[in-house]
Amino acid sequence: MDAPPAPADAPSLLGDLPPLLLAEVDEATIKSSVALNNAGYAAHKKKDWATAEAKYREAVKADPGNLRARYNLACVYSSSDQAERAFAVLEQFKRPDCRACDAVLVKAKEDREWAARTQDPRFLAIVDGLTPAKTDMKQVTKLLITALRTGKTDGLEPYVHPRHPIAHSVLAYSPDQPPPDRYYGWSGFLKLVGKGDRSIEDNGVRSCTDSCCHTGGRGDSSYVVDKVCFSGTGDVLFISEIELDPGPI
Repeated sequence: MDAPPAPADAPSLLGDLPPLLLAEVDEATIKSSVALNNAGYAAHKKKDWATAEAKYREAVKADPGNLRARYNLACVYSSSDQAERAFAVLEQFKRPDCRACDAVLVKAKEDREWAARTQDPRFLAIVDGLTPAKTDMKQVTKLLITALRTGKTDGLEPYVHPRHPIAHSVLAYSPDQPPPDRYYGWSGFLKLVGKGDRSIEDNGVRSCTDSCCHTGGRGDSSYVVDKVCFSGTGDVLFISEIELDPGPI
């Protein structure tokens, strides 16, 4: 996806910072960018603004779709009294085609690093009209079970974060539970789903907590989706974990 036109003064404010692009990148690039973001955050916590800025900028250059690093860069500018730069970066998240960007703006409204700026007309203009629909976790879980069984992924793309992985695991019922597989982005999700697997049973959704939905229990098939978990900000949630139960061995 291409970024919307940037403000006229953004290039001079932000230098060579690339525009926000959500085109998929390979897993190695994602992990490299995440490592740079983590280094930036370590400096950020110490209020070492110069080092944090440099690392976040490196992270965004490595992966222009690293929303967390881009947002953290905006926070550094906000906390170090560089309001014009802070708003120039934050404005990049104002776009109609990106639920993950909506989640960032929802976070900014509640983040202490923006507390002194939430009544600034520039901030209000960025978040104006921000009314993301609440994620219906039960409905998304039903769609996901259908996808895992049939390969049909209709309606699920908005709930797959472009950069945060989905952890997929099968309970081992032993101390040697292997680590989950991780799938990144929509292409990763399509790989996870494949053509579907009818041995995965659809027993409905029994209940949902604040972050996970659980299914109606075991039937006669080989597998059942034990739980589906979500992460995000406020009401803007994304699938973060899928756990299958193969039943007693």
